[in-house]
Amino acid sequence: MGSAGGYRNLHASHEDELCHDGNPRNLHNSFMQGTSVFTFTIPDVHKAIKDYLALSETTVKDYDVFAFHQANLLIIKLITKKLKIPMEKIPLALPIYGNTSSTSFLVSLCEF
Repeated sequence: MGSAGGYRNLHASHEDELCHDGNPRNLHNSFMQGTSVFTFTIPDVHKAIKDYLALSETTVKDYDVFAFHQANLLIIKLITKKLKIPMEKIPLALPIYGNTSSTSFLVSLCEF
């Protein structure tokens, strides 16, 4: 099933279809493949941060806080473990507010 919404496909049907996972959806519904997100996030975000630290000639110790998007606590913990970031440097709003979408790292900073 493709995607619609916004200006992508103004004439897309709102009628539900049964997807391969057994759930009814239409082209205007959001759908995220959690396993794909997980397998992308752990190695790629870890590498991006390592590359940034190398480029900036800094280390984890040079920063007081690391504010990550907060959709999944397991992902945050795995990334921090791989980078050896102390959990004290990770503000967590996820257990309080849940996934607040694109504002999650800002909300977490307010809780720090």
